Amino acid sequence: MKQKCLASTVLLILLAAFACAGKSPTSPAPTVKSIFPPSPKQAALYQGYQETCTLLQDRNFSGALAKLGALQQSDPKNALPYYLSAYARQQQGDKQQALADIRKGNAKTYFITYLGPQGWTGTTHPEATLFRQMDRDLVAELASDPAGARAAGLEAISAMGEKVITGRPFNAIMTLVGMALLKISDNPLLSTYQELGDNRKADGVRDRSARLARLKTSLMQSLEILNQNPDPALAASLEQGKPLPQEALGRHMMKEEQAVGVALKKNGFLKN
Repeated sequence: MKQKCLASTVLLILLAAFACAGKSPTSPAPTVKSIFPPSPKQAALYQGYQETCTLLQDRNFSGALAKLGALQQSDPKNALPYYLSAYARQQQGDKQQALADIRKGNAKTYFITYLGPQGWTGTTHPEATLFRQMDRDLVAELASDPAGARAAGLEAISAMGEKVITGRPFNAIMTLVGMALLKISDNPLLSTYQELGDNRKADGVRDRSARLARLKTSLMQSLEILNQNPDPALAASLEQGKPLPQEALGRHMMKEEQAVGVALKKNGFLKN
């Protein structure tokens, strides 16, 4: 009897181990508190992405792709280096590789934007302009593809937009950028689903478009309330033209992060 109980216990342990095999613990989502003020590694990543965007803007695609290969290794859970790589590939005329890189980015845990020493007030987002240009160009290139292939490409672009909307830490700028990306892809995607006779997916696009409109309203209302109640130390520094105190800046960004997160969840863009 004891041997039978022991065997059952061992079997249960083995089954549990098998069920967990290959699963890695989910890392906590990056928050303002976890990346600001930036650590030396985070500051280096921020600088690396800024330099990469400069190379892309200068059309030095080989130099940018070399930097992005290193960033993919040092920032492995971030979709950002793959989306920037997609931009380079698209500009080089390789639509399929661009879409492949977008899909790789979509599969990553998060889309993360790092912060400079002055937080969001001093952080430029050159990737926003690059993404909009890439998505417009890809949508135009996909227009002549058969409906099935076109739908697959547009779905990848659409998923990228949703990833950017929920970029971490939550912030209004990247949420608005993600919304703009979805507006670029949604109408062609809806038309393609209608052409394919896929009413279920067409209704899904319509539903998301309605949620995007509600998200924008929620976001604007939340930010208006936040701007009407600025952190006193931050407001005083801005009024006097002094450097912004990091502690006060951090408090302000955490309030914005919370407001954006509430708006995202309220309108169905966060799964949990």
